[in-house]
Formats: sequence, structure tokens, C-alpha cells
Amino acid sequence: SRAANLACKHSTTVALLTWECNMKLHDNIRSADSRTRLPGSYTAPAQPAAEDQVADFIAAIINLTKPLRVLELGTAFGHTSFKIGQALKRNGVGILDTMDINETRLVEARKRCFDLPVQIHKCSYRDFKVPDHVRYDLAFFDSDRANRDVEYATFKPFLNDGATLLFHDAGEQHKEAVQALSRLNLPLVYLPCPRGLMIASHKA
Repeated sequence: SRAANLACKHSTTVALLTWECNMKLHDNIRSADSRTRLPGSYTAPAQPAAEDQVADFIAAIINLTKPLRVLELGTAFGHTSFKIGQALKRNGVGILDTMDINETRLVEARKRCFDLPVQIHKCSYRDFKVPDHVRYDLAFFDSDRANRDVEYATFKPFLNDGATLLFHDAGEQHKEAVQALSRLNLPLVYLPCPRGLMIASHKA
């Protein structure tokens, strides 16, 4: 029934919000290798990070499209950065630029990605200086969900035509992100997962 569906949907939303709240509260005390089970057979690191399936999906896109330069906003503890770096290393070509302002998290991210083609920058995306002549073939936006449109606008001049765009936290529980994404003039495709993912192609 409609009431039962709404109750199930509400329960799932509450579970996801509780998970995200717990991640923020336990940044520094959870095991780096432990996993949290999410609704729908999804999993994620116990530390703040994208779902494992989202990270694997991005790695698969990299394996398919062979980007020369990848951008990630929101390194956190480097779980997704690690998957991206592994994919680039397997390709034998490509570099990831990833950034975050939290030094505690970045210490672990650097250890996790030390032997991968990953360049970790301690800064806000608003302060990051794109190296001369660098243009990105894939960008993963996962740092400032209320300003996804600003994130995109900031790096739009540095995206190659046809670059793959991925916007995390696009689920309806993230109302501020949904509103920001609605301001983008892009043909977005929603991919259902616990936190929600939008994908698009950049047109120069």
C-alpha cells in the first residue's frame, strides 16, 4: 500500500541520515578497514566516505574511458581516492588531483594513496590553483553539497569537452544538494544508491 511504501521510504531515509551523523561523530575512532552495512545490500567504510559501490563505479568508468586527468573534491580519508588511483595505475596513465581542508583525514589519505598516481592537496576547492595547461576528463564532486553548482562553476573552465561529471549526495534526503543541482544547466541522470549520484557529460 502507499502508506507502507511511505513508511519504508521514511525508515530508509532515517537509517541513512543516522549513518552519516555517526560518521561525522566518529571520524577519528573507527577502524579504517571496518565496513558499515547500508539499506539495499550497500556497504561503505565506517569512516566518512562514499559508498563502496559508488567508488567501484567511478573506478569502472576510469577503466573504460582512460582519463588523463581526474579531479575529486572532498578527499576525506582517501577511500575513493584510493579506488581512483588504483584504476589510473592499472590504466598505466592518468593523475588524480584531490583536495580537502581536514589535515587529520589527509594524513591517512596520504598513507593510503602513497604509491598511486594521486596528488593530494590541503585546501578548499575555492582556493585550489589548477596547474597550467591542465584540463580534466572526469570530475567527482563530493565536498560542498549545498553548493554543487558553485563547485561545478569553479572548475568548468578547466574541464575538457565531454568530461564525465559525477555529483554525490544527490538523494532526496540531501535537500540542499538537490536544490543546488537543480540550478545546473546540465542533462543530469540520477543513479539510485543510498546517498544518491548524478552523472552528466560536460559540454564546452
